Amino acid sequence: MVDRELTAELIDVVTKIWNKYQNMDIITKEFGIPKDVIKKYVKFARLPKLLQDNLNTLHKNPKTAMNIALDACDVLDYVPIGPLKDRPTCEFPEYISVFSVLDLAKELAKAKSKSRYDYRKLKRAARENPNKSIKQIKIEAKKIRKLPKNRIRAVWAHLRSKKLQARMKPETAKKYKALARKLKQTAKERGGKPKDYLKEFLWMVSKKRN
Repeated sequence: MVDRELTAELIDVVTKIWNKYQNMDIITKEFGIPKDVIKKYVKFARLPKLLQDNLNTLHKNPKTAMNIALDACDVLDYVPIGPLKDRPTCEFPEYISVFSVLDLAKELAKAKSKSRYDYRKLKRAARENPNKSIKQIKIEAKKIRKLPKNRIRAVWAHLRSKKLQARMKPETAKKYKALARKLKQTAKERGGKPKDYLKEFLWMVSKKRN
């Protein structure tokens, strides 16, 4: 009961901070709250009002609809910056429109109805190409090939094991250490665990080779 009360209190505090600043970088810098904590405890409040009002168009299950909308915001790294009517467009050349986020959320909802794999591919393509149109993002998603699970497990095992790295050639071991640093840094910036981003990095490598 105490844990639940503490969690509820934490959610309330983090949500209030979010409502005031609405920017993960600022909150992390000013209050030391990690991005993964913000993402974990601030859900509905993180969504732009346009998405809050359109959740029922994404999925019949409210929680699933909210998660789809949150994924759309996160992969596009959407940051609300207020009304743009009094600001020159050249001031924000890479500004992600809230309408683009909603369009992506709708496409993610369609992909989810097909398969979990299609959903993940579209998320991946959007994260890699946040400034492209939805049409272009869908084209990029089709190019993504599924990686064998055993390869992912093998790479992760080598990343974690110093014994396995000791058997590698120095150049190979150096690449694994560099990958481990990148994964750790990405997890720190985006939230989550380093392993969550391993598949993404492996896709990037395979894409470059092709």
